[in-house]
Amino acid sequence: MNMNPVKPVFRSGISELIANRFSCRSFEDRELGEKKRTAMSVFLSTLTMPDHPSIRLTLIHKNEMKRENLFTTGTYGLIKGANTFIAGIIEMTQSMPWENFGYLMEKAVIMATDMELNTCWIGGIFDRKTCARVLDIRKTEMIPAIIALGYAAPRKTLRDKVTRWSSKGDRRKPAEHLFFYHDPEHPLKYQDTGDYKFCLENVRLAPSASNKQPWRIILTSGRFHFYLNRDAVYSKFIPRVDLQRIDMGIAMFHFEQTAREFGLDFKRNHGDPGLKNLPGHYEYIVSYHVTCLSV
Repeated sequence: MNMNPVKPVFRSGISELIANRFSCRSFEDRELGEKKRTAMSVFLSTLTMPDHPSIRLTLIHKNEMKRENLFTTGTYGLIKGANTFIAGIIEMTQSMPWENFGYLMEKAVIMATDMELNTCWIGGIFDRKTCARVLDIRKTEMIPAIIALGYAAPRKTLRDKVTRWSSKGDRRKPAEHLFFYHDPEHPLKYQDTGDYKFCLENVRLAPSASNKQPWRIILTSGRFHFYLNRDAVYSKFIPRVDLQRIDMGIAMFHFEQTAREFGLDFKRNHGDPGLKNLPGHYEYIVSYHVTCLSV
């Protein structure tokens, strides 16, 4: 067991929160309330990554900008009724911290779920310039994604159902398409695993841009190697923002938080293991050496 347990950040267990989270596109036209807005603002102010302190998150209210200017035609109307948004801001550098950005933003999503609020990632088409102007960010900064935040409308609209169906929001790839032993030719089966099956399942349930689920995890001798199954066409969708690497950060957050929940010790490592027989479009991201496994 973990001899130095981390103090829980959330009131509920991470697995429960991941199971309860969904991408909400229809919100009640209702304010968060001063108590929850303040609590979320304080929480966002504490979020940081030691190796990339330039990432920061903040709340933005619809009254701070004209809503018709927030979204471009492709996205406007798909999110209805939200009054509040979480904006993520990063410093633009040669080595963009996309994974860390996704990690922190998903932490905010799970905190919102813990506060009985609903969310929806918006990483595709929205007016980043307008957001940047309203938040008065520096020229060296950008907003890769925002999150709609509020209370879900009591009934889903037809548009909401159609949007969710078209994005395959209710469909996840089976585990054997995502997780492997030694190489992609040997699918991992949950019945052959121990406690870490919960870590993998919570990665499988993670949100991703267009629900593409780009993560692939290969297990070798207690080490979990995360690869990005790059979609070359999708990468051209928004060339300045690497949405799929942001998705990998979301997956990393789900994996780490679940490991902590189940008392598993792990160390993060960025050394490419040099595995053979990998598809050419696989991009190495990170590895975890996990101990206290029951297998």
